[in-house]
Amino acid sequence: MTSRQQRFYNGFVDILASEVGLETLKLLLEKAALSPDLAQPGPASRFDGETAARDYAAIQRALRAYYGRGIRGILLRVGRLLFVHMLQTAGLPGKVRASLVKALPLVLRRRQALELAASFLGARPGDVTVHTLDLDLLVVDYASPGAKGQTEQYAMCFITLGFLQEALFWAIGREQDVDEIHCCATGHETCEFKIMVS
Repeated sequence: MTSRQQRFYNGFVDILASEVGLETLKLLLEKAALSPDLAQPGPASRFDGETAARDYAAIQRALRAYYGRGIRGILLRVGRLLFVHMLQTAGLPGKVRASLVKALPLVLRRRQALELAASFLGARPGDVTVHTLDLDLLVVDYASPGAKGQTEQYAMCFITLGFLQEALFWAIGREQDVDEIHCCATGHETCEFKIMVS
């Protein structure tokens, strides 16, 4: 597991525990027959990438079972706070890249902010990519650790959605429309997020 993956997973667990309460998180994990130890970040040696991805998905599945559709708002907040966490804990290359994004003219920042967010989200290069879609932008998550192997009637990658919303807000200082238009949990091969450029 890379340090970036570890920062992402630990940030996710810390932020989630602060949002729902550590004891509540442990309780709902137990109800879902998961170890309450998942509610606390661990050392880098504790997980490999595959285990962390599985646990990330399992925690979200337990949250959906406990809260139902009401979990959407919580996970959007977690995603937004997680982008801030990744930005604050980034190494020197990430901080330099973030500074370069903020130095760009406003019109060029959206795509570069999404590229930065994609680098934080993906475990490996190419896991998450950014594309131009007519006048809009499209973020494609090929790895989709929260949705792979899940079955839902609706797109459910709320953490990624919040993450991308916050990246854009950080870059341009105003909210942008971001919609998940395809999700692995609904039978698609990738999770795709469309950003309406206004």
